[in-house]
Amino acid sequence: MTPTSANRSGTGESGRAITFRLDFSWLPTVALVAWWAATAALPADLPGRPATMYWLMALVVVLGLLFSVIAHELAHIAAARRYGGGTTPALVFPFGAARDRDAGCRSPDTDLLVALTGPVASAVLALALLIGAELTRPGSPETSLLTRLAMLNGLLAGVNLLPAFPLDGGRALRSVLWALRGDLAWATTSSARLGSAAGLAAIVLGILVVLGDGSPIAGIALLLFGFTLRSAAGSTYQHLLTRSSLAGIPVRQLMDDKPITVQRALSISALVDDFIYEHQLKMLPVVDGERLLGYVTAQRVKELPPEEWSRQSIGTIVVPFSSENTVSPDTDAIEALDKMTRTGNTRLMVVEGGRLAGMLVLNDLLGRLGTQPLPSESPS
Repeated sequence: MTPTSANRSGTGESGRAITFRLDFSWLPTVALVAWWAATAALPADLPGRPATMYWLMALVVVLGLLFSVIAHELAHIAAARRYGGGTTPALVFPFGAARDRDAGCRSPDTDLLVALTGPVASAVLALALLIGAELTRPGSPETSLLTRLAMLNGLLAGVNLLPAFPLDGGRALRSVLWALRGDLAWATTSSARLGSAAGLAAIVLGILVVLGDGSPIAGIALLLFGFTLRSAAGSTYQHLLTRSSLAGIPVRQLMDDKPITVQRALSISALVDDFIYEHQLKMLPVVDGERLLGYVTAQRVKELPPEEWSRQSIGTIVVPFSSENTVSPDTDAIEALDKMTRTGNTRLMVVEGGRLAGMLVLNDLLGRLGTQPLPSESPS
């Protein structure tokens, strides 16, 4: 699925950014939830109020649902970090999120605990909202909003417990299969296949509800859920193929072992004329003799006034190398890909003994996938 451009970011433990991208299925979901709230749920709770009031309250319900899903996801992230797993940008669906949790999978039991924290968090939030509703004046707009948000959080917890990957229940099932057979790839493929089948079943049921005498809102919700779940299951399977294709391959087999470098004493104007303009290079490793210092980017140059280019050397704007922008030649390609995903760096310097051994570029990793045979099985 193609995500929208909407993003919500924060900074979690250890200073790593947490980024949420909203899947495009949020657009029809927002319309559906707003329609349900403004035309059915809220008028039933508060009869005789102006339509404008219902629609304004429906907007609050939609925003509350969004923050509820993000709270659900933050619970997963906290658990993943608690048990030593990394976190990457999360693609947020209306019923939860699909992220690269597999990068942090340590064992079946910890994967199971991480999977269950989301539904538990949603259930706790639903209970807290119900308690809040009890403390408000009966029949008031506040009571209605809190009660409806509690219902949606309860629904979020219940739906996510369905054993269909990548829902949390499907991830829990995968953990059990992983423990039984000791094969994460097989467990993921099996649970993703079940998720795809569940999505198809929801689509068929939604069509029957829409064509029958059932609630059109319920039918449309089932259709949306089915299409989203089926697509998410397929995306998860493709992600598995990516990781399987790179498994066990050391970085030294994929890196450029003759990268272009620049000396720290070179002037910035020479860097611009001889490298950035002539070779269209946006990122270059900086060395002092043979010792690696870090790297310099075209963006760093742009931040400096042009009149300073001839007076200053590259050494004044070098970005020091660190664990976030380097790997060793023996690093597994999957680990390097995880680091690129986590940090947003599409180029990593390959360092050995304090010297630059090569450069690893994201396109080189992705290019490797085109040379790998695909498995004969698919979750579809």
